[in-house]
Amino acid sequence: MPRILLLIVLVWILYLILKRVSANLTKDKFTEKKAENEKMVLCSKCGCHIPMSESLTTDNQITCNNPDCTKPE
Repeated sequence: MPRILLLIVLVWILYLILKRVSANLTKDKFTEKKAENEKMVLCSKCGCHIPMSESLTTDNQITCNNPDCTKPE
């Protein structure tokens, strides 16, 4: 009987360790994208702040991807 209880406790501890390791692996994938600090720019038409990589530059004006901001005037 004590051997069975010891085995159950060891399996439970192993389960907790594996669960924590897998949670850290998935968390790292999400934090890698957030860890990149990117310059934020202001859309010249609507005033929305957007990352530089998502902005469009036309006629020396920075605009966002919003269809109202990208259509010519």
